[in-house]
Formats: sequence, structure tokens, C-alpha cells
Amino acid sequence: MNKKDVEFYEGCLLGGAIGDAIGAPIEFVQSIASIKSKCGKNG
Repeated sequence: MNKKDVEFYEGCLLGGAIGDAIGAPIEFVQSIASIKSKCGKNG
């Protein structure tokens, strides 16, 4: 594997971790109303 491939895989892992962390607060919320009450009018 060359350096470009390693950087690509590192970026994929980092992007996945960031996306998971951002989505965690509403991951198991069951309704749009619950999301709006927790996160504001625009969800």
C-alpha cells in the first residue's frame, strides 16, 4: 500500500467516526416531533 492509499483509508475512518458522533444524539429517537423538541424547530 502506498501513502495515498493509507491517507484515503484514514480519511474514511475519520469521516465515519465524525458522522457517528454527530448523529449519536438522535440515533434512537423514534419520531420527528421528538427530534424537533430536542434539537429545535428545524431539527
